[in-house]
Amino acid sequence: MIKRVGLFLVLIFPLLANAGQFSKGLLWEVTSQSGQVSHVLGTMHSDDPRITSLALPVQQAFDNAKSFTGEVMMDMTTIMSMSQMMYYTDGTQLKDVIGDDRFQKCTELLVQYGVPDFMVGMMKPWAVATTISLPKPQTGQFLDLKLFQQAMAAGKPVYGLESAHEQMSVMDDMPESEQIAMLDEAIENFDNLPGIFQRFVDAYLSRDLNQLVNLNEEFMKESDPAVAKRFEKNLLVKRNHLMADRMQPRLKEGNAFIAIGALHLPGNEGVLNLLARKGYRVKAVY
Repeated sequence: MIKRVGLFLVLIFPLLANAGQFSKGLLWEVTSQSGQVSHVLGTMHSDDPRITSLALPVQQAFDNAKSFTGEVMMDMTTIMSMSQMMYYTDGTQLKDVIGDDRFQKCTELLVQYGVPDFMVGMMKPWAVATTISLPKPQTGQFLDLKLFQQAMAAGKPVYGLESAHEQMSVMDDMPESEQIAMLDEAIENFDNLPGIFQRFVDAYLSRDLNQLVNLNEEFMKESDPAVAKRFEKNLLVKRNHLMADRMQPRLKEGNAFIAIGALHLPGNEGVLNLLARKGYRVKAVY
């Protein structure tokens, strides 16, 4: 499952749908029926400089925008709240949940991410799985955070489409058995994950949403169909509709710059198609 689910933080959640008409592009111009123009950017949760260095059309749209909206607010309060949800607060110990052998392996892997032993003991299984599913951070300045900080520095109004609790509870509410299964696959596939991640990076840099969809479907094939369906509903479809609805005030104001995970963009239930169904004209810029 980790190949398909653990990468949710890499791409900001998986996609189980055809890319459809919105198959090529990361930056999209969205025009309201009254003529207000805004931009929606698909992001990737990475601090790879090839991703965080904005192409000229993206930088220009960002610089000219009068507001910035991300999936969540990236202020210190939100970051701390999201971090706290990764840890048990009721005295539960990870070792008691997953057993000694798994715990020892988790400790060995997490030290590579700079997580001290005493903190490993308090982490939840899904938090360990998602941490070791991602490349080791180099700068910590992943794209979404960089955009938020630049918007703040420029004095732009900043908004979030979801609360920290809404976003993290998708994983936190998983049954313990599914969290442990996710962790087992994360451990098993640890050495292969850099290669998997690189394939997603290559597709992202090519601005090929269709390829991102195909890669995700490839890694979903071995999942339990019932689990995959539940993840599709909770991680993608519900959130796509929520985000498309909550960005309406910014789109109606116009000249908004909205950044969400790239795999929220395409597909029949993707944000771009949902906006088109609401009467917006949507076209690729870059």
